[in-house]
Amino acid sequence: MTETGNGDESLRLSILLAQYEACVAHHLGFYSLIWQVPAVAVVIGGGLATIVFGTEMLPAVRILVLLLGTALMVGMTVAFERFRMFQYRRRRDLKDLEAELAAFGARRLT
Repeated sequence: MTETGNGDESLRLSILLAQYEACVAHHLGFYSLIWQVPAVAVVIGGGLATIVFGTEMLPAVRILVLLLGTALMVGMTVAFERFRMFQYRRRRDLKDLEAELAAFGARRLT
């Protein structure tokens, strides 16, 4: 192989490793977000339930507060699902990169 060929292979390997590192960082970032969403949802739900049922307020205000809480829970559920979908996509990207890195002698991680 010529020097240019080795240089191209080295450059390709560097690019693949950088992409792999970026995918791992995204995957782990989504992992931490996935654990934060339920905790925030519990705090919001508990706080709103305490306010609604622990204080005297007009029924119309109580309904509005409960609707606000429901909207927040729906939003958090959608966010949770989106984070999972992004994480699944990053896993597929990692598998693809691992397959390409196998040509350089890297073994696939389980």
